[in-house]
Amino acid sequence: AKLLGGTVRVHDKFKTAIVTYTTEMGLKQHLDVATARLEFYEQPAALPTVELSSIQMDLYRRDFTINALAIQLNEKRFGTLIDPFGAQKDIREKNISVLHSLSLVEDPTRILRAIRFERRFSFRISSQTERLIKNALSLDLLDRLSGPRLFNEFVHVCNEYDVPSCLRRMDQWHILAGIHPILRLTPAKDILIASIEEAIGWYKLLYKHEEPRNWIVYLLGLCLNAKYPDVKVLLNRLGFIEPMIKEFSTIREKTRRAVSIITAEKKAQDQQNPENNNEMPMSVIYRLLAPIGTEGLLFLLARHGQEHQIGQYVSLYFTRLREMKISISGHDLMRLGYTPGTLFGETLQFVHGAMLDGKAPTKAEQLQLASTYLVQQVEGDENARTNVTEVLNGRL
Repeated sequence: AKLLGGTVRVHDKFKTAIVTYTTEMGLKQHLDVATARLEFYEQPAALPTVELSSIQMDLYRRDFTINALAIQLNEKRFGTLIDPFGAQKDIREKNISVLHSLSLVEDPTRILRAIRFERRFSFRISSQTERLIKNALSLDLLDRLSGPRLFNEFVHVCNEYDVPSCLRRMDQWHILAGIHPILRLTPAKDILIASIEEAIGWYKLLYKHEEPRNWIVYLLGLCLNAKYPDVKVLLNRLGFIEPMIKEFSTIREKTRRAVSIITAEKKAQDQQNPENNNEMPMSVIYRLLAPIGTEGLLFLLARHGQEHQIGQYVSLYFTRLREMKISISGHDLMRLGYTPGTLFGETLQFVHGAMLDGKAPTKAEQLQLASTYLVQQVEGDENARTNVTEVLNGRL
């Protein structure tokens, strides 16, 4: 840290430290430092107790052989590969193997990591490790994991390259149902999960700044048609705190409400004029979809597809409507002589809707529309100025 002009944060309990520093290019970096350690578990699924040890014993506490490699950085033996447990052999043969028979008993989250590595690298879980996994599952060791630890592994699964394959493997070993019965894969869910992966992939190709939280989209899919009390039990099992439960439940309810409204609107239009394929106004589409959030919209896109009207609306929102902003702001309304308040937001929302519907594309038209709307709302306020030209020219 002194050499790099950085700072150190030490974690005595785990014998680790983090060196944080800034490069010559001005980029912030961090370097993780760990003492060679030995871990032991006082009971299955508990967090480990850490003691100092040798490099070989340090590697022995890894999850799988392929992760039990080290390279010496000492000047005299620089670059020497340390492989005491046959990691190179397992890498060549594409095997996922635990280091000892109690590995999964000590830390059952390794079961989910084995699935992730197997799918990510196109490796295979060795027959011995598979037997140990099935034995650990038969002992219900996943039930002993805390909700946050289980949820953390689920998030990692949902960030993998091939999530559907991981979830199918989990379902094959009854892991999903073991967490909660509503997670069990059905043929409909299996198709939906594959569609979710496609929808997330499509969204990422748009190069949007907002990264979706994949786990929300997949959890919405796994909770398809589940009852609210069952979903709440599941969320509690995953260690959700109340704000997280509220957010997930709200997203779920908003997607249902949007589908209901769009379906009802379409049905009404078809009844009024079966010959005319009327589309919902852009402002209405925006108003319905904007509050749902990225994750909920990706779920809708996956569930209905881009061939369905709902999927088309979601696609339109992502590719066009979400980026369309009005040219005026509250400062422009203040220049017209109005005092900031709740009416400002209402006015800007009204103008934004009109702009989306193609009624006020320019700043001048938007300002004129806002002025007219404000005059109507204020009902002849003597202080209200409606000289749009002077505001546009910067004189107000």
